[in-house]
Amino acid sequence: MLILKKSCKALITALCTLFIYSCSSNDELDINSYQLQSIQRKLSADDAEKVDTIELPPKTTSNNTEEPMSITFSFEENIKETSQFYSDDPELFNSLTLKENILVDITANASTLSSEYRKLSSDLHAPLSLNETVLSPLYKSKETLKLSPHTKVTTECKIYIKEYTATYLAIFENDKGETIEMSGKWKGAFNKGSKVTYILKDIK
Repeated sequence: MLILKKSCKALITALCTLFIYSCSSNDELDINSYQLQSIQRKLSADDAEKVDTIELPPKTTSNNTEEPMSITFSFEENIKETSQFYSDDPELFNSLTLKENILVDITANASTLSSEYRKLSSDLHAPLSLNETVLSPLYKSKETLKLSPHTKVTTECKIYIKEYTATYLAIFENDKGETIEMSGKWKGAFNKGSKVTYILKDIK
């Protein structure tokens, strides 16, 4: 009788395990059948915008020759433009997005968004990802200066980075017409411009 009870208990445990595995497999299969149908953005009350200032160390360049010298200053290596999505359910988010590289439209201008959800049309794209994505600079931050003979220049530069958040609503749909809605925050950081000061002095 004891052996029979143990056998029944083992059989029930095995069946339960098989059932759970089967459900998990089906859930995973269902998730994989969902595709992104649309993503909309809006500005909520808790979304914010700020501007950070990056002040670069002064840089001095000298022209000790008898001829004018053209100098080009590039500040791109100091600019980091980024895009990143956030979700309250990162596991579900990753299940829906990691199966393929999904690119979505983003904007560097918060004024294109409103307090109502709407689709965004832009030439700027970024992956729908919880990881921070470093973007290509929107424009080149370069300055060219012609330096006179026996002159030195000290360059001082401030770079302004605009960072803001928005609220997104992503809708995924499978071939049965069933949908999954995911909402959360998106954060972007973009080059807002720079201020360059040149201090010229004669070399004695």
